[in-house]
Amino acid sequence: MRSSQAPHVHGRRWWTRARGHWKDATGGAPVPYCRAPGGAFTPESRQIAAAHGMRLLGWNVDTRDFERPGVERIVETAKAQLRRGPTVLLHNGGGNRSQTLDALEQLLPWLKDNGYAFSFPKR
Repeated sequence: MRSSQAPHVHGRRWWTRARGHWKDATGGAPVPYCRAPGGAFTPESRQIAAAHGMRLLGWNVDTRDFERPGVERIVETAKAQLRRGPTVLLHNGGGNRSQTLDALEQLLPWLKDNGYAFSFPKR
């Protein structure tokens, strides 16, 4: 969903639940970034993120790995869409992510071999 289609579920209640999950996953370490929930770059989501000291991140490449299309398809999609920009969206939740992990085993070395680097966004 994009901002104009995002349901209110990406409002404050979503953020409260998400922050609890992030705290559990990180042991309480600060989380300065998060992807816009459902691609919802709304004024409300930006305001809520900023109130929590976070910055919303977007992406240029959508592998649609959440659909579990197969490892080869995830890798091919990422490679084909890289001309749009270098930020690749992959998912770590929502069920079995073995295809995503297997795709990363192929994609990360390929990216490195093709001159891509890995870094954190600048604040």
